Amino acid sequence: MPAIDGRGGCGAGDGPRSFGLSWPGTWNSRRAGGVAPLVTELNTAEESLSQTLLDGVDVTPLLSPVSVSGLKLRNRLVMAPMTRQFSPGGIPADDVAAYYGRRASSLGLLITEGTYVDEGSGGSGRVPRFFGDRPLAGWRKVAGAVHAEGGAIFPQLWHTGATRKPGSGPFPDAPVISPSGVNASGAVVGEQATTRQLEAVVAAYARAAAAARDAGFDGIELHGAHGYLLDQFHWPHTNRRTDAYGGSPARRAVYRRAGRESSTCWATAASTRSAIRSPVKPTSSCRRAGAPWVT
Repeated sequence: MPAIDGRGGCGAGDGPRSFGLSWPGTWNSRRAGGVAPLVTELNTAEESLSQTLLDGVDVTPLLSPVSVSGLKLRNRLVMAPMTRQFSPGGIPADDVAAYYGRRASSLGLLITEGTYVDEGSGGSGRVPRFFGDRPLAGWRKVAGAVHAEGGAIFPQLWHTGATRKPGSGPFPDAPVISPSGVNASGAVVGEQATTRQLEAVVAAYARAAAAARDAGFDGIELHGAHGYLLDQFHWPHTNRRTDAYGGSPARRAVYRRAGRESSTCWATAASTRSAIRSPVKPTSSCRRAGAPWVT
């Protein structure tokens, strides 16, 4: 059973979030490759799994229905986004729909793996896209499979920004879009994005939100954490701009707010909910030691 402790899964789903559940990664694996002691204990102990992990805590509230922003969920268990890279060509096939459908039978809400919103969003050819006719047709099947099991589902909309390697991915000619053309280590990865380029990415988020609405999803989540594009705007090390998107903490937050508001405007046309994954811990890959913390 997932624990409400804010620790993350893997890939695009790492780290804390303001609304969701995740598997504590240290329970099930070791870096050395051995079996974690708790797993061995669970295989042999007489105590139940819930007693072992939750130490006698009453889990009844987790299993009770809840309504969040008008969305009725069968319980309060939420699957956090976890990068899978099981979508060759960026197209989620029937196996992806089956994957989410299986999990929907016991969960209240599922947040999908991170999905690319445009050609320059990332460098993998196996991460699913949320644009184009064939990927969106696949996502329509995913939403249908989840709803058939009584669950609800949000796609996570993702742009990796300066973490993408120049020339990588299925669209190698797409430029690396970032606040100032540098990554978290300070290496130059491209040119500072122009205002027009940034506006185009905001529009891509909005189109993806509208596509999610039309495909039958129950809401959207923007990935605004873990050193990816929206998070890169928060930090003076990766955001050295002097225009409306840089400078003070309030101005560095303008772009993320623009992305969310634009997506929300499209989505709310059909009363669709929106959420954002926020950098709520002082270990963002874009934050340097001693830098002021921004939320």
